[in-house]
Amino acid sequence: MEKYIAPDRKRIPYGMMNFAVIRRDDCYYVDKTRFIPMIEEADKFFFFIRPRRFGKSLTVNMLQHYYDILAKDKFDALFGDLYIGKHPTRDRNSYLVLYLNFSGIVGELHNYRKGLDAHCQTMFDYFCDIYADYLPKGIKEELDKKEGAVEQFEYLFTECNKTNQRIYLFIDEYDHFTNAVPQYEIVENVAWDAIECSPATMKLVGDADAVCWGSLAQRSEKSRAAILRLIDAVPDTSLKVFDINIRQHFYSTDLIVESLQKANVLKLNEDELPLLISLLSLSTDFVEAIAELIARFSLKYVIFTQGAVRSGGAEAVSIVYRLSTGLFGSSPIRIFSFCSASV
Repeated sequence: MEKYIAPDRKRIPYGMMNFAVIRRDDCYYVDKTRFIPMIEEADKFFFFIRPRRFGKSLTVNMLQHYYDILAKDKFDALFGDLYIGKHPTRDRNSYLVLYLNFSGIVGELHNYRKGLDAHCQTMFDYFCDIYADYLPKGIKEELDKKEGAVEQFEYLFTECNKTNQRIYLFIDEYDHFTNAVPQYEIVENVAWDAIECSPATMKLVGDADAVCWGSLAQRSEKSRAAILRLIDAVPDTSLKVFDINIRQHFYSTDLIVESLQKANVLKLNEDELPLLISLLSLSTDFVEAIAELIARFSLKYVIFTQGAVRSGGAEAVSIVYRLSTGLFGSSPIRIFSFCSASV
């Protein structure tokens, strides 16, 4: 067999956002470092507004490596043959860099603050760890006593100022979670809050091949009791689909667990899974978390839907995980639809 010879050419770093890895692996890189002196001569606050895949995150990461005091010994390797390597500015490698990325923050109108505070505290603690030699002793312990991202950041800034340390703050995807927050009101005391379990309905579900219910309809005690009683009347051979629909504050751990115990199919999306991971102490890896859900609640299927933005196309993507003797018996079945709620 003729030996394959790899072409002698650089790789295109599509989707790569780590400047150091791109430079280390000798990928194509369009030198944007010539703009650094212009940035320093202009204002102190910048918003890089460009469409997706225009290299905003990579540019932010490049600037992190340029200004980070901990990356000083890597300057020649990363920037030596670039414009800024030949024309370095006075501020290079002179900042404590604080990086926040809001792309992973999920939430709704009444609870997005919780996700924001959690992400910021994680990054603030990391900041205190890596720059411990430059910061006052005990700063991390005192920081963790503060409530919320605003109070913690103010404390962090004040303490750094005491030691004459400058912070360079980078925020990537700064508007992502706000774009995802639905701005609507869920009206209470309506028909959904007064579901009844009549004899006719009991007979109907007793003959059903499948039944589907959600968490939002269980927000009132009356409707919740009726829904759970109806589910108990469904034959064991039927599909019992719990289409979890976590909205605002209309849910609890007990409500979710009780429905999971009665279901044999779970449907959830990419925003709801992280919340389940937190509520049920599951693995932070999505695939492992789904495996744990299947094992813990004896589910036959988990249908995991991903929205059009994350899937990179016009259609949503659903992945069905099957119950099996191993982690998953076979590769997930991919189902394409034009609505993230349909499978």
